Amino acid sequence: MDQFDSTICLAFLYYGGLSHLFPLDVSVTGIDLIFLFAAQTKSTIAAGDFHISETNTSPWLLSPSGDFAFGFLSIKTLIIFCFPSGIPVTIGSKVELTFTDGLVLTSPNGVRLWNNEQLSSDVFSSVLNDTGNFVLGGRAFNTLWQTFDFPCDTLLPSQVILKDGKLSSRLKESNFSKGRFELVLKNDSNLVIHSIILPSGNANEENYYESGTVESNTSSPGAQLVFDKSGDLYLLRENSEKFYISGEDGVQDEESKVSPTNFYLRATLNFDGVFSPFKHPKNSTDSGNWTTVWSHPKNICQYIVSSGSGVCGYNTICTLGDDKRPTCRCPKRYSLLDPDDPHGSCKPDFIQGCAEDEQSKTKDLYEFQVLNDTDWPLSDAVLLTRFTDEQCRKASMEDCMCSVAIWRVDASLGGAKALLKVRKEVNTNNNNNNNNNNNNNNNNKNNNNNNNNNNNNNNNNNRQTLVLVGSVLFGSSAILNVVLIVTICVSTSIFQHKKKLRRVIKGDTCVEIKSNLCCFTYEELEEATNGFDKELGRGAFGIVYEGVINNDTDSKTRVAVQKLNSFLLDQAHREFRNELNSIGLTHHKNLVRLLGFCECRSERLLVYEYMSNGTLASFLFNADDEKQKPSWKLRLELAIGIARGLVYLHEECITRIIHCDIKPQNILLDDYFNARISDFGLAKLLNMNQSKTNTGIRGTKGYVALEWFKNMPITAKVDVYSYGVVLLEIISCRKCVEEMDEEDEDKAILTDWAYDCYKYGALGALVEGDNEALEDKENLEKLVKIAIWCVQEDACLRSTMRNVIHMLEGTVEVQAPLNPSPFNTGNSPWLLSPSGDFAFGFLPIQDTDHFLLSIWYANIYEKTVVWYANGDCPAPKGSKVELTANDGLVLTSPNGYKLWNTTEGLSSVGVSRGVFNDTGNFVLEDGEFKSRWETFNFPSDTLLPSQVLRKGGSLSSRLKETNFSKGRFELLLQNNGSLVMHSINLPSGYVNVENYYESETVGTQLVFDGSGDLYLLRENNEKYYVSKEKVKVSTTNFYLRATLNFDGVFTLLKHPKSSTDSGGWTIVWSQPENICHYFPKLGSGVCGYNSYCTLGENKRPTRRCRKSYSLVDPDDPFGSCKPDLIHGYAEDELSETKDLYYSKILNGTYWHQNDYTHLKPFIEVQCIIACMEDYANFKMKIESFTSYCASKSKC
Repeated sequence: MDQFDSTICLAFLYYGGLSHLFPLDVSVTGIDLIFLFAAQTKSTIAAGDFHISETNTSPWLLSPSGDFAFGFLSIKTLIIFCFPSGIPVTIGSKVELTFTDGLVLTSPNGVRLWNNEQLSSDVFSSVLNDTGNFVLGGRAFNTLWQTFDFPCDTLLPSQVILKDGKLSSRLKESNFSKGRFELVLKNDSNLVIHSIILPSGNANEENYYESGTVESNTSSPGAQLVFDKSGDLYLLRENSEKFYISGEDGVQDEESKVSPTNFYLRATLNFDGVFSPFKHPKNSTDSGNWTTVWSHPKNICQYIVSSGSGVCGYNTICTLGDDKRPTCRCPKRYSLLDPDDPHGSCKPDFIQGCAEDEQSKTKDLYEFQVLNDTDWPLSDAVLLTRFTDEQCRKASMEDCMCSVAIWRVDASLGGAKALLKVRKEVNTNNNNNNNNNNNNNNNNKNNNNNNNNNNNNNNNNNRQTLVLVGSVLFGSSAILNVVLIVTICVSTSIFQHKKKLRRVIKGDTCVEIKSNLCCFTYEELEEATNGFDKELGRGAFGIVYEGVINNDTDSKTRVAVQKLNSFLLDQAHREFRNELNSIGLTHHKNLVRLLGFCECRSERLLVYEYMSNGTLASFLFNADDEKQKPSWKLRLELAIGIARGLVYLHEECITRIIHCDIKPQNILLDDYFNARISDFGLAKLLNMNQSKTNTGIRGTKGYVALEWFKNMPITAKVDVYSYGVVLLEIISCRKCVEEMDEEDEDKAILTDWAYDCYKYGALGALVEGDNEALEDKENLEKLVKIAIWCVQEDACLRSTMRNVIHMLEGTVEVQAPLNPSPFNTGNSPWLLSPSGDFAFGFLPIQDTDHFLLSIWYANIYEKTVVWYANGDCPAPKGSKVELTANDGLVLTSPNGYKLWNTTEGLSSVGVSRGVFNDTGNFVLEDGEFKSRWETFNFPSDTLLPSQVLRKGGSLSSRLKETNFSKGRFELLLQNNGSLVMHSINLPSGYVNVENYYESETVGTQLVFDGSGDLYLLRENNEKYYVSKEKVKVSTTNFYLRATLNFDGVFTLLKHPKSSTDSGGWTIVWSQPENICHYFPKLGSGVCGYNSYCTLGENKRPTRRCRKSYSLVDPDDPFGSCKPDLIHGYAEDELSETKDLYYSKILNGTYWHQNDYTHLKPFIEVQCIIACMEDYANFKMKIESFTSYCASKSKC
C-alpha cells in the first residue's frame, strides 16, 4: 500500500454523472472509486446517517444530476471543497450527520476532528444540490449551514462571496493545507489578491491584484462577488451594476463567455497564486481536460513583495507560461532546497565567500550566467551608476560578497539584465599533476578510501616481494649469506664516514656538520626552483617553493625549498648550525624529513621532502559537502600518526624539541596519506638536561596555550594543547575558530563548543552528517574526551603525548575530562576612587552566575550600581576586562569573545591610561592627558552630581530591579531641547510617541551639578529645575543619584554618608507625579495587561492582579495577569447556575482604550446588568457625570 492509501480528504467534487466511473480529468491513484449503481445514489441524508472512509469507497452523496459527489477521496483527486481546511484523515474515519452539531467528522478512535460551526437550531435535513452546494436545513426547511458560505479555493456557478469573504489557495497541488495566497473582498468593496507570509500567516500589504472598486474610486462600490449561473464572474455594485473581473475597466470580455450547458465551470485560486476560471467539456466523448478561460493577474511574476519570498522561493527565477501560470526554476549551479517543492527556494551548489576566494590560488573561480529581462528587486547592496556592461561584470567579480549583478538600462533601451555569478565547474580528474605541499587536490579528497586501499595493497605486495626475495637469498647458501652481510656492513661504514665529511660552506669558512644533510649552494636551489617561481605556501618562518633536484644517477627528486624570513637571519649563526645538527639527526615516519640546507651570504634555505597530498588543513576543510569529508577511519589514523610524531620530538630524538606551532597547515600528507609534521626544526629546542624554557610567544591564534600569555615557563605541554585543538578539527572537519550567525555564536570557538557537546551528550552535533563517525560512537566519545584533556588551560592537567598515544590505542582508559576553563570571576573591585566612595569592577548579578562590569557606591552595604557596561550581555565567570591602547576598555569572555568595548566614541589617537576620579567618572586619557572617553558621556540609568546630559543623550531603565538588560522606559533630552520620558514597546524596541513626562521648557543640557541641583540649562543660562522647584540636599552629608527606575519613575535619591546612620536610600522627589495615569496606545504601559496600577507613598507604582487573577510570570511584579477562571460563552452555556459571576467595584479605577460597546444613558445598576448578560464582556466602568456605561471586551 503506498502513501496515499492511508491519506483521505472529506470532500466533494465534480463527478460527471452516473455514466462516469471515475472523477473527470483525474487518474485514480491510491484509493480506487468503486462502480456506482443507480439504486445506491442519493442526494439527501437524514440525521443519524454516517459514512466511513475505506480503501475502496463510493461517494456518500451524489447531486440529482450526478455532476457532484460528496464523500471521502484520495487527496490526488480533483477536489473543489475539502473539510476541514484540507486536513487529511486516515482510513476508518467517519462523517456523520447529527441533530445538534450537523456534520461531525471523527477519527477511527473516536476523536472529533471537525464539525459545523454553531448552528442556530437542530438539523432536520440535508441536500447536495445540482449547483454543488451542500446545505443543512432546519425544521422549517431554513438554511442552517451551507458549503457555499465557507469556500476553500474554488467558486462554482451561482456562488457568491460577500464582503470580508475570501478564498485561500492550497499549499501545493496535492497538499490542501492553507497556502500562500488569498483572494478577499474587503470591507471597502475592493477585491484584492495578495500573498501570505508563511509560517507566520501574516498577509502582505502589497496586493498583486486589485479591482479598484473601493468607495473612494467610484460612486457605487462593489457589494459582492458573484459567479452567476450563466458563468459570468463579476462584482455586483450597490447600484446593481456589474463590474466584470475578466474585462478591462469592468467591461465584459465576450471571448471569456462560456456556456454552462456544454461545460463544467469553476473559478479557482490556484496554489501558485493565479486566479483562473476553468472549463471542462461535459460530453463524455470529449477527452479534453480543464482549460483556462482567463487569469488574474496578467503576470504574477511581476509581483514584488517587501516581506516573504513572493510567488517563487528565494534564489529562483519566475517565468510565465502560455497558460499564464508561473514556473519557478533554479539558476545554473543552484538546486531546490526541497526537491518536492517546485515553487520553493533554491540553494547554491557551490561555495561562495570571501574566505573561499582568498584561500584559492585560482583567480577565475567564477563565471557569469546572463539572464536577459530578469531583475532581482528590493535586494540592492550597492548602486554603481554610469556603468557599462563590462564595468558591471568587473565590479561584481571583484566583490566577494556579490552574488548577482543587475545591469539596468534606460526604459527606452530595454529592460534589466541579471548577471548571476556562479562557481565554474572544475574537472577534478586532471589534478594529479597539480599536487603540492599546501593544497590537496579535489580528486584525492574524493577518493581517500580508494587511495588508502590501493596503498595498503601496494604495501602488502611490497612486503610479499621482500619476504620472497629474502627467502631465496637466505635459502641459497650460507657462503652467499656471509658475503652479503659483509658487503652491507662495509657499505654502511663508508656511508657513515662520508656523512661526517659533509660541510657547511659560508664564505670561505667550512664548519663540520655531524649529520646526513646535503649542502646546497644558493645557485643550485635557485635553479632547482626555476628562480623561486612556484610558491607552495607561506608560514611564520618563510615561503615554501616547489623544486626539482637533479641526482647523480640522472634521476630527479621533487623537493620543497623553504626560504627563511629575514627576521630569522638576525639570530646567531651558531644557533642556526645547532638546529641543523638536531634536525639532521631526527628521522621518523611521521616527520617531514629535512634533506639539505643552504647558508650563503644573507640567505638561509632549507630543503625538505616533497609531500604530494598537501596539508591536513586543505584535506579537512576544503570539502564542498558532507559526502567529501575524509573517511572516519583515515582521520583516526592521522590523529594517531600526529601523536606519534610529537612523542618522538618530545621524548625520543637526541635533542628534545618543542614544536610550538602545531596546526593543520604544518601537518603534511605523503603519498600514502601518512601524517607528517613539518617546521619542527625551527622551534626552540630543549637540551636533554632541561625541562622548561622561556621564549617569546610563538604559534597561531586558536592553537596557542594560555601559558604563552602569562610569562610562564614553556614546556612540551604547549604542543599537547595545540594537538588537542587539531584533534577536534580532525573529528569535526571544521576550523577551530569560525564566524557564526548570532544564533550559533556558541559554536564559534571549537574547544568550547566541543566541551558543551560532551557535557550535554550531544556529540553527534560535532560530526553532523558524518555517518561513519556517528556509527562509531565509542571512538567518537573517546577522541573528544582525549582532546578536552589536551586543551585544559591548566598545563598540569594536560596529558603527555605518550599518555595520549596510550589512550588513543586503548591501553589506558580515558577518564571523564574536567571543564577546560575553570576560572572564576572575583567580585572584588578593580579600581577605587581616591576617596574610596566609588568602586569599579565586576559585581555578581543576583540569582545568577554572571557578572556586571559596573561602577558602584563602595561604602554602602547594598553596593548601589550607578553605571554598567554589559547589561544586555552579562559576563560569565572567568571574564576579563583589559585596558588596551587601541580599543580602550575591552571586556572578553573566558573563551576570548569580545562582550563589550569602548570603541564607540573613542578617539583614534589612542589610549594611554585610565583615571577613576571622586565624582564616580572613569576617564580614558591619551598621552597628553586629554580625555578620549568617559563613563559620564555614556550613562546607563543613573546621573551623578557633576554629570551633564547633552542633546540626544538618554538614560535607559533596566528591565527589572536585578535584570540590567535594556528596559521599558527612556529619559531623553531631545534635539529640540525638550526633556521627555516615554515607554518602549518590548521586544520590538519601538518608542511610544506618547510621552508621560515633558519639560515645560527647552534647554541646551541637563545638569546635575556638584551641589546636588538637577536642572535644564537654558540658552540664556537660566535654570529650569526638573523638580519644578529648587530642592537643596547637602552633598557633604549625603550620597546623591538621579535614577530612571525600572518602573519608569525618574527619582532623585539620597543616602547618608555617615556610617553610624543606618538609613537607606530615600526619595527627594520624583517625576512624573503619577505614572499610573500614563496610557500609551501601544504596549502594556507601566503595568502589564489585566492588572491595575496604584501609586505608593514613595510615588512609585505598584501593580496588582484583581481577584481570581494571578501573574503570568511570578518573577515579574510588573508583568501581566491571567484569569484563574474560565470566562466565555461555553462556560456560561454549560452551567446550570445563572449566577456564576458577581461584580467587584474598584473605585477610582479606569481601563483605557479598550471600549467594546457604549451604552447610555445608563445608571449603575443597568450597567452591571448589561455586563452580566454579555458573554464577551469583561469589565465595565461608570462615569456618573455623563451617565455613560462603557463595557470592556475580554482581553
